[in-house]
Amino acid sequence: MNNIHPLLLDDYNRTRQFIKNYDAFNKEGYIGYDEVLRAHYLITDYFSDEEASLVYGLKSETLLGSALGRQFTGFGGVDKYSTPIEICGTLFYGLIKNHAFHDGNKRTAFLILIYHLQKHNLQFIDKNRKERIETLAVKVAANELDETYDRFQKFKEQEDAEVRFVIDYLERNTRKFNKRFYSVTFADFDHILKKYNVKLSNPHGGFIDVCQLKTPKGFLGIKGKEKWCKVLQIGFTGWKRKVGMKALKETLKATNLTSDHGYDSEVIFKGAEPLSILIDDYNDPLRRLKDK
Repeated sequence: MNNIHPLLLDDYNRTRQFIKNYDAFNKEGYIGYDEVLRAHYLITDYFSDEEASLVYGLKSETLLGSALGRQFTGFGGVDKYSTPIEICGTLFYGLIKNHAFHDGNKRTAFLILIYHLQKHNLQFIDKNRKERIETLAVKVAANELDETYDRFQKFKEQEDAEVRFVIDYLERNTRKFNKRFYSVTFADFDHILKKYNVKLSNPHGGFIDVCQLKTPKGFLGIKGKEKWCKVLQIGFTGWKRKVGMKALKETLKATNLTSDHGYDSEVIFKGAEPLSILIDDYNDPLRRLKDK
């Protein structure tokens, strides 16, 4: 979050302080206040360069809390939604319908859905998944599931028909996956590298320099003054964009930040912001959802 615009960061921090029981929904496998707020403000920051009149911010703590509480709905000690997909589906529906933010509710719900599924090692199997999830979000918001999906008739007479349809849709279109690598944006990568005296510098012509703080050997082996030295040049597509895996691996190898030199990649990337990566991956549908 430290890489977003200072005004947005200030508003995010003020909102965090404003919400009572901020950690109320923090539980393994579920989504809490902070994850939804991060999603909302990261989306706002990502599109701030191209949308001059962005409206953002929390409109109602109560409505957001109600949406988050759907994950824990139950009666008599029995959870209404118990499987990971059921929990993902009811939260997605609640975030769209509750309109807890002044704007960007569909975008926020869209991003949280993808993020929530990934937390459960689930991903969409449809190659057109971006457009299909976008359509699902739009139709949920417009109460048009029955006009768009023939399969909705199967659920029409059930309690919470819309939620049950969304859950069924997710069950039929997702599968388990194993993520064996890490993804970061250039901004997050730069923030991580600086902890190890490495930085990204001088973006130019689609490239950026990888520089490392080194102490050169002077005359007769006497150490010189520390200085930043360019060790590599990698492709650069923008601070909010994802670093390519080839560039990522080449940078770590060139700066000796690998397991061979005692650096565990899980520790190195622990501070990365997964929501930023998803925004970059799904930027087209997120952009379109603004006007629908």
